[in-house]
Order: sequence, then structure tokens, then C-alpha cells
Amino acid sequence: MRLLALFSLLSASFFLPFWTSGAPAEPLHRTISRWIVWTIILAAVVWLAWTLATHRRGSTTTSSGPTIQQIRQLAELVTANVTIADVRETNLSGHLGGVHALLIVRGDVLLGPDLSKAKILSCDQAERLIMIELPRPKVISYRLDHSCTKLVSLSHDGLWVVVPGDAGRTAVLNRAYAEAEQSVAAAAVKPSTIGDASHHAEQALAVFFAMAGWKVQIEWAAE
Repeated sequence: MRLLALFSLLSASFFLPFWTSGAPAEPLHRTISRWIVWTIILAAVVWLAWTLATHRRGSTTTSSGPTIQQIRQLAELVTANVTIADVRETNLSGHLGGVHALLIVRGDVLLGPDLSKAKILSCDQAERLIMIELPRPKVISYRLDHSCTKLVSLSHDGLWVVVPGDAGRTAVLNRAYAEAEQSVAAAAVKPSTIGDASHHAEQALAVFFAMAGWKVQIEWAAE
């Protein structure tokens, strides 16, 4: 508005000599000079107004806060690697005896919340606080660490002792390792392990949002 008023004032100053009745006419060369000067001034005013408007548009930024797409891209960040250690005994019994294997089991499990189901409950731009609802962490993948899983003992009883060959040994070991792999996954769904994975996810998200100047509060969905 101020620039518009200035533009009007300058325009009036330019045309004033033509509007004033009874004023003596200026020589032509003075009229042309006056016209050139005021044209330059008016052009400068227009350029200044355009520059200020462009600067204001360029310097104004708005942000609605973190988006659900950004949160879902953090899937690997919030996963927790849990090491499982256990001792398991596997028995293979027959009518005339049995064979027994004792294993020290070691494996790794990846746990994390399914971020495809994440929901933004609220986003307070004034406080820069975002509240997110996440499902409880679950098993993403698991594996038996064969390099650290050891056979402690292999024993026989009954007529297995006199059975020739390694059929009994092979059968019990195959079963023992298969059960050990399943035990790794089962051990990861204990409340204590899920709690550790939840705490890891909260810490990872807190660090991520803090880098952007936000605080995050996690609400875990009821199962």
C-alpha cells in the first residue's frame, strides 16, 4: 500500500504541470527531460516493489511437521537385533531305546514395529511435539548361528547302543537343529524381549526427530 501511494504521488508530480491552469508552457526539451527522469524514477519504484514482493515470497516457509511417509522410511532404524542363548535337549525314542542330543543354542532375531501401520495422532507445531501410534514390535526375521551352536553331548540307551551305523545320530541331530532354530524365534516373543525392542524403537525415533528439532511421543497400540 505504501508503494502504491508513492507511485500515485510521483505520477501526480509528473502530470501536475499539465493540469495547472494558466501556467506557462515549458520548452519542449525541458518537458522531454522531465518525462525521461520521471520514467526512470517510476521504473525504479516498480523494480523495488517487485524485488520486495519476490523476497517476501521466497523467504516465507511453512511446515506441517513430519509426515507419515517419513516415519515409514525408518523401518530399518527402529529394528532391534536380539541375541538368543539357550540349552536344549532333543530325544529320539524307539521301542528298544533312544538317542539324546544336548545343544548349546545361539541365534539372532530382528524385531521391530510395522511402520506401515503407523499413525500420527497429533502434531503440535507450537511445541514441536508429534504423537505417533505404533503396533507392538514383532519378529521380522530369525536365524540359528551355526558357528556358535555346539553339540555338548550325544548319548544312547537301550538297544540303540548296539545298532550299527550313524542313522540314530543323524536323525537326532537333524531334529535337534530344527528345534533349536524354532526355539530362537519362540524365545524372541517373550515380554522382556518385546519390551527391549519397544525401548529401542522409542530411542531411535527420539534421536531422529530431535535432529529435525522435534520431540516425539510413542503410543503403543493395544493388541
